[in-house]
Amino acid sequence: MFYTERLMLRAFEPEADTNLFTQWLNDVEILSAISLHPPVPSSKASVKKFIEQVSQKESASGLPFFVVCEKPPPENGPVSLAKHDDYFSKDGTARYPTIGVFVLSSQDNMHFATRTARFGIALDKEHHDRGYGTELLQWAQAYCFKTLGCHRLELNVAAFNKRAFHVYEKVGFVKEGVRRKRWWIDGQWVDDIEMAMLEEEWFAKHQE
Repeated sequence: MFYTERLMLRAFEPEADTNLFTQWLNDVEILSAISLHPPVPSSKASVKKFIEQVSQKESASGLPFFVVCEKPPPENGPVSLAKHDDYFSKDGTARYPTIGVFVLSSQDNMHFATRTARFGIALDKEHHDRGYGTELLQWAQAYCFKTLGCHRLELNVAAFNKRAFHVYEKVGFVKEGVRRKRWWIDGQWVDDIEMAMLEEEWFAKHQE
């Protein structure tokens, strides 16, 4: 597991996480944030299948799927788990509540000639506007460039998602292009903005 100041990132636990993910994948607002495809309802069986597919892709590419959890404030408990603690209490509840996901992918399994990864990020609605997205992205950049050895980190964001675009800009992603009228969303065509960051840009910024 990995920690930031206020977050913990861990692996997906199917037995404990499936119910919550079923709720999320039936929430239109969350679906619109994590996918540009039209939202459709999901059964628990389809969510389990989705989880299996993610796990298979993770094994094939070597790139992880992270569940994002909120650490409790110091007055409510320890800010890190003891060496013998489980992620979950005996009643099955998470010691740190799950608030989102961070997913890495690569079209060519991070081939040495490209070392390029893409990512997707989603936080539940109750945890928007708290700076968690920025905190998570800053950790993710360090993890991708220093730990995984990425050369290039890419993302796509719908043009109407100005909040996400400004967060990506804030942490150093550069707008590289626009695929005009790429997605059909809510009765209109929407531009798809392509952004990326290079390892030399990240290291220059963090070695000052």
